[in-house]
Amino acid sequence: MRTLLDSVYYKLRREEIEKASTRFRRIKTDTILKNLSKLCWKYNIQYEIIIKTRDILVIRLTSVRETVVLKYHNCSMVSSKEIDAFMNELDEVEANRGIYITTGYFETRERQSFKNLFFKKDILLEDGLTFIKGQLGLTKKTIDSFKISKLDFFKYLPN
Repeated sequence: MRTLLDSVYYKLRREEIEKASTRFRRIKTDTILKNLSKLCWKYNIQYEIIIKTRDILVIRLTSVRETVVLKYHNCSMVSSKEIDAFMNELDEVEANRGIYITTGYFETRERQSFKNLFFKKDILLEDGLTFIKGQLGLTKKTIDSFKISKLDFFKYLPN
């Protein structure tokens, strides 16, 4: 469920958010992989591609302290079954954290309920609007933030 600040943000920046969501849906998994691999090389983080298709990228990022599994899914709606499958992937690769980014929405809005149900894993579910909000901030323009080389995945990297 959105907070009051999120609602105000979306109303004030509606035009930029619509432009950004169109650009975000057009981004290919190769572009996401290219940006992540550049960041991993820069910060000395090992990465392993688990699944890479036209619409899905699952990658394991490993640093000295922790392991993060990042899943990028280009679809309009993510079902709870897909989230459960992602949690099973986290168990299989023994990850400390899981990040699920989608261009659309999650079937259930209650993100915190997933954290409470699976308290042993730290799971972050980011829908398209949340990701766009993180990229744009308060003053950035879509043209600047959603260029191929300008996508910011730094906050998703392992510590």
